[in-house]
Amino acid sequence: MSVEELRAHIAAIGDEIGLQKKLLEKLETAIRALRQLNAALDPVVRLPLEISSEIFLQSLATSPSRARGAAIVLLGICNTWTDIALATRAMWMAVHITFPVATILRLGEDPVDLVSAGGKISIRHVFGQAGPKVLGKTFVL
Repeated sequence: MSVEELRAHIAAIGDEIGLQKKLLEKLETAIRALRQLNAALDPVVRLPLEISSEIFLQSLATSPSRARGAAIVLLGICNTWTDIALATRAMWMAVHITFPVATILRLGEDPVDLVSAGGKISIRHVFGQAGPKVLGKTFVL
């Protein structure tokens, strides 16, 4: 392939990229319009927060670990449902973290720490002297 052919090929690819960018912009505009329409038509959005929150709470499974999973799913539906789920404090009153039995047995009476972007903090500091309790295979804070 000659230099001229390579340059022509690069130019053709550049033109195609430009067309694809324009198409992407059109699609992004279309999806924004559809999301706005969905927000206007979604019956959950039109309900008062208290009712939407209660519906969300009633939709959770009775198993704590499954309820947590359902709460996470609600966060991924749309921005409005995320806002409702995050505003529903009762959905987040308990944090259920499941560890393998061997990990729990190794913990024993040792202090347990939470690690976050801000650093490490003792669970006992956050939750008081009661600290975490081991219930079966589920570590409940």
